[in-house]
Amino acid sequence: MLILPTTIPFSLSCHSLVIHPSYGDLEPPTRSSNSILIAFTNLHRNSCFDGDSHDILLSPDKINLLPYLLLPLCTSEEFPDEEAESLPAELQLLPETHKREESTSIICAHLESLLLLTTTLSGRETMRKNGVYVVIRRLHEQVEDDEVKGLVERLVNVIVREEPKVEEMKDDEIEEVA
Repeated sequence: MLILPTTIPFSLSCHSLVIHPSYGDLEPPTRSSNSILIAFTNLHRNSCFDGDSHDILLSPDKINLLPYLLLPLCTSEEFPDEEAESLPAELQLLPETHKREESTSIICAHLESLLLLTTTLSGRETMRKNGVYVVIRRLHEQVEDDEVKGLVERLVNVIVREEPKVEEMKDDEIEEVA
């Protein structure tokens, strides 16, 4: 049984997660602990609301949230070599026993987290470099749920669009574009 540490504050933000290193010690929940899985999924999604913390959340040297968001969206089916190379290492060689998350509400929460991470330029760039499109394209092909398909389509529209000349834009304008 996993006991959540009491050092994680009630109002979560990435900054409070970084201050409390016990967050990094928490292991991802297993499929057998559905209520804990839902709690972790919501924790991840809530931490993505703070755009200032996207770099910390996505950094492989810090929290490295992206593999945890993508793993439940993947199956054990292999990607072509060129696509697999762009994926985070945690997703490249999944065991044959790995299955996609069955709960559409949890899949939707992960997709919503990814959408929140696209509100910053660094978040979009990180997702492009780490093969998010490859994972969600396959998800779209294999899942029949309309809500999941709608979220995937919104995410694809953000990830594949061309970026304006960001250097010439102010931070306020970047937020409006996102």
